[in-house]
Amino acid sequence: MTNTSLAVPAEAVPFDRGRHPSLRAAMIDAIREDLLSGLLPPGQRISVKELHRRFRTGFSAIREALCQLVADGMVIAEDQRGFRAAPVSARDLADLTRVRIEIETIAIRDAIANGDTDWEAQIVAEFHRLSQLRSRVTTDTRRINPAYTQQHRRFHDALIAACPSDWIKRFHTTLDHNAERYRELIVSYYSANHVRDILEEHRAMMDAVLARDADRAMKLVAQHINDTAEILLRIGIAQG
Repeated sequence: MTNTSLAVPAEAVPFDRGRHPSLRAAMIDAIREDLLSGLLPPGQRISVKELHRRFRTGFSAIREALCQLVADGMVIAEDQRGFRAAPVSARDLADLTRVRIEIETIAIRDAIANGDTDWEAQIVAEFHRLSQLRSRVTTDTRRINPAYTQQHRRFHDALIAACPSDWIKRFHTTLDHNAERYRELIVSYYSANHVRDILEEHRAMMDAVLARDADRAMKLVAQHINDTAEILLRIGIAQG
């Protein structure tokens, strides 16, 4: 990567933590979004000083946030060299895909076994919201619409919301955040070589879950996750 620093707005404003319970939590989300959006591309050095200038917040909150993102696998801490956005590779993608399939299919199975009608209604509502959004930015089809990304998360979270295991749901969230970095890489190719109907894939998953057909739902979820990984590997975006 030739760009080794994060652009700083000419007039930065003090960071607003919004509804987050702490400044640390707000910083984790802010830096994570930079990683997911590609503002901090895979492999790029992360300057704590420039994040401090950009967000106008303390160094300790930034370092704590980066350390949490290291634990989540999205950032690498290098001895005496600071932090770097985690690189992408075919090996990492294959490992991530395998574990995502294991975790999400378990979560789907358990959710189907425990979900009630309120859970079903939430899935339908989140799918409807997803169906109303464009997946790409209108002015630049090489970029994923941030609103779509957020709603995509909500839909998949709704599918497993009735899973009784908090550990499984936490793992699911961490894995999905890492997968988003790979999904961003596929957009420029995928928009010009459209061979999948992603909305229909989501509809099929929803229908199987609402029918309480665990075997079919697990199969569809696994295929949905695996197809994206196969495209990335085939076109050579993730190498190494």
